[in-house]
Formats: sequence, C-alpha cells, structure tokens
Amino acid sequence: MKQPAKRRQYPVFSRNRQYRMVFLILFYTCSICGVLFLCLFVPDIVLMQDESAKIAYRTAAADRLLSMHTRLWPTVLAIICLIGLHSFRRFTRILGPMYRFHSAFEGVAAGEMDHRVHLRASDEFKEEAAAFNTMMDGLAAKVAHCQESMSAVAAAATRLAKTAATEAPGHKQTLAEFETQIAVLNTAVAALSVSASPDDGGEDH
Repeated sequence: MKQPAKRRQYPVFSRNRQYRMVFLILFYTCSICGVLFLCLFVPDIVLMQDESAKIAYRTAAADRLLSMHTRLWPTVLAIICLIGLHSFRRFTRILGPMYRFHSAFEGVAAGEMDHRVHLRASDEFKEEAAAFNTMMDGLAAKVAHCQESMSAVAAAATRLAKTAATEAPGHKQTLAEFETQIAVLNTAVAALSVSASPDDGGEDH
C-alpha cells in the first residue's frame, strides 16, 4: 500500500509576510517586558541611586528589587511563553490556509481546474475555502460544457465537409446541425465572458 506523502507543516512561501509577523510577535513581547521593567523596577532603582534619600528607604528599595526579581520574572517568562505558544499556533492556523490558497491560485493560473482548497478542522478561512471551491466547481462545469460544445462543433464541421464534398442530399440538415452547435458554443463562451462592471472606475463604496 502506498504511503501518503508527508506534508510540510510550516512551509515558507512568502518570506516577507511571515518574517514580518514573527518580528511583530517579538516586538510586542519585548514591549511588554519593557513596560513591566519601567513600571516595577525603575522607581526603586531611582530611589536606590538617590543619595539624598534615607538609607532605610534605599535598603527597602533594594529588598523590593530582589524580591521582585525572585518572584516576578519566572511568572513573566511563563506568561510570555504561553502567549508565544498560543500566537505561534494561531499563526500556523492562518499560515496553512494561506499556503493552500496560494497553491490553488498558482494551479488555476496554470490551467488546472481540479484544484480545491481543503483545510483542517482547526484552520481559519473555512468560509472562504468553501466559497472558492464552489466557484471552482461552477467554473469547471462551464469549462467542461465548452469542451463538449467544441467537440460537437468539430464533429459537425467534419460531417459538413464530407457532405459538401460528396454533395449528399442531407447537406441542409448537416448545415442546420452545425449552426445549432455553433449557437450552443457561443452560449457557453458567453457564460465565461468577462465584462466591465458599471461601477468600475467609480468611487469606492
């Protein structure tokens, strides 16, 4: 039995966007640490360096600093680790769908109409994936209809050429079938045509 290919869990497909998100997580983490340091440690540090303050106040400030270093930083580091882990998990739940959408867009651009987006239960953008798959199903059906119409037109053209070459009595009927197939093909192509929206070029709503 053939083993399924292992999927890369954390692919890199847009380095600028992914590295920017990592940088933002690190930036906010460092900002939280900086704010905690300014609020909790700087007042006591200033008091310790104030030579005009009483020695008892300076000693109490030093004791508070030592006590906070002992109790606060392990808690802060644990909270930062939890936030970082949660952010990373959320990041992968967004990154995975983005990677699959990116692959699907590339496949459709290359003319592969069988591309669909399949997401995991914990991923984001499920509604967008469903809308994309519905759109591709409709587009694939229209393309298949066009292909069938093209085959029918080609067959009708062949029969018309043979009828015209032999001057058979059924050439009028063959010509009528050919015209019918042409009309069906035009209808199918019209369903795929792209027309400019009346609001194009207007103000954004």
